[in-house]
Parts: sequence; structure tokens; C-alpha cells
Amino acid sequence: MHVDGELSGVILSESLVTVGKTGIIEGEVTARKMVVTGHFVGNAECEEIEILSGGKMAGTISSRVLVIERGSFFEGESKLKSADALDEKTGKTLPAPSAVPVIQPPSNIARLDDLKNKSQTG
Repeated sequence: MHVDGELSGVILSESLVTVGKTGIIEGEVTARKMVVTGHFVGNAECEEIEILSGGKMAGTISSRVLVIERGSFFEGESKLKSADALDEKTGKTLPAPSAVPVIQPPSNIARLDDLKNKSQTG
């Protein structure tokens, strides 16, 4: 569903809900994914929410993935949704979120702790 006008109420979708640049949604959205480039006020419960540059979102959101781009606005409460919680609602099995890789600095770069220790002993 793509909204470029004004909509007030409840939206239930098993796929994508997009609030276009000229779109305004006030109410509740339950969807697999929500993309906001316009204005949204209310409650959203989705697997993934993206607030793109120029998008404005206010309210309570619950999602497994939240992307807030530079130039966008979010005010409210954000809750991390577990895969189990989404499974209860949709009845579908979802893959676990991928782990964030830990990046180690190259060995030739001094760590802050190492520099502090050298200055205290030397």
C-alpha cells in the first residue's frame, strides 16, 4: 500500500506500507515493512521500519529492524520486537536477525588503553 494523501485509521498489511512524500497517516499500522518519506503519527508494529530523509514519524513503534536516515525525524518510543513476538501475530517463522560483526582495529594502530598505560609508566 502506498499513501500519498491523508489517511486516518488502522492499516493491516502482510507486506509493505509506504508513506509517500506528500502522504500523512494518523493511526495504527501493522505490516511486514513500513517506509516513511512523508508524515506518520501513531503506533506501528512491523518487522522492519525505515524513516527516510525528509520523513517524519511520531509515536510508538515496535520492530525487529529500525533505520533512521540523516535528515529524517523520529519522536516517541521504539521497542525491539523479538522474532517470537512476530511469529505469534503472523503465524510465520522468521529468520533470526543476523549478528553484527565485530571489527578489530589493525595491529599497527595504538589503542587508547595502551596509550594511557605508556604515559603512566614512562
